[in-house]
Amino acid sequence: MMPIPLVTAALLATSLQSAGDPVTFSFAFFGCDRVDVGDWKKDPTSNPSSANRQEVERSIHDIEAIQPRPKILFLCGDLVANYAHDQGEVLKGQLAAFRQLVDASGAAKLMKVVALPGNHELNQKHDDQKLPNPVTDPIWTEWASAAGYAEFAGNGPKPGDDAEDALLDDQSRLSYSFDTEGLHFLLLNTDTRTTTKDRKTGEGRVAWVPAHWAARDLDKAEHDPAVRSTFVLGHRNLADPDSVAGDSPIDKDCGDVLLAAIHSSSKCKAYLCSHVHAFDAKQIGSAWQFIEGRGGSPFEKGWEPTEGKTFGFTLIEVHASGRIEAVRYSRSADGLGQVNSVADRRWTVSQ
Repeated sequence: MMPIPLVTAALLATSLQSAGDPVTFSFAFFGCDRVDVGDWKKDPTSNPSSANRQEVERSIHDIEAIQPRPKILFLCGDLVANYAHDQGEVLKGQLAAFRQLVDASGAAKLMKVVALPGNHELNQKHDDQKLPNPVTDPIWTEWASAAGYAEFAGNGPKPGDDAEDALLDDQSRLSYSFDTEGLHFLLLNTDTRTTTKDRKTGEGRVAWVPAHWAARDLDKAEHDPAVRSTFVLGHRNLADPDSVAGDSPIDKDCGDVLLAAIHSSSKCKAYLCSHVHAFDAKQIGSAWQFIEGRGGSPFEKGWEPTEGKTFGFTLIEVHASGRIEAVRYSRSADGLGQVNSVADRRWTVSQ
């Protein structure tokens, strides 16, 4: 008899364990769906969304096939390429086409779709500088609301809420929180417009989050007996990944505040994000950070996982016992191996 590979054996053992402890709630997430900006500009009319349509469609199809089907699909930013130095015309066209892609998949009829903005949606590029684009906040907000991807938005921070967050505009529909089935979800715009200036550019900093508002939100959930577990989601990573060097994470000044708030929350189980075009899992205090940036963008240089480069997504499972697991789903990126996403690794996030 051929020996069972260790990864397969581990997954089999976990599946047998789960049979007596069924999944009662699950949700999936991934981000970084866009193609390379330069490549898209060569022929924008052939792919108006600027997303890697083949890979986005495959991930959504495979998520829909999971049983029990996830209740929520979080799209964690950089859905489109954008970065245009304009009045939002490019972003509007790309987002409209991206919605058509999701609508065609039928995903929004089968599960709740929630979209978070990334730096490519909200920033612009001037030569080598990446700066906030003031016109993009309302464009994103209106699009996400019209598409039904921001159903829970509205309770987020405003400039007068906390002077320490230095908000430049109303962020109540870009960062917000909601509860469902005993879980608390805190969604963060990781490119919040701020009055805090960047020394190099003289403009408002990029990679900013309303960290003090988020800390209060986490503390409120911590003391709410109806909340069993909390998850924080954003686009940019909070901690540097171990698997590869990534692009700029959340600004350290506000990031340290957010990280401290996560550390002090016993209910906070994970910070879930993308931004880095790779997969990475690491503990940040008692919680986990999962980077799921395999949505379709060109992979980070230097990311060389032993199992080979893969596209895919991550599923968070909440079991009847309260146990929480993160399940990575992967498929071959070279088109020569596994076509459909399969579960290839699990992490126990909480017992």
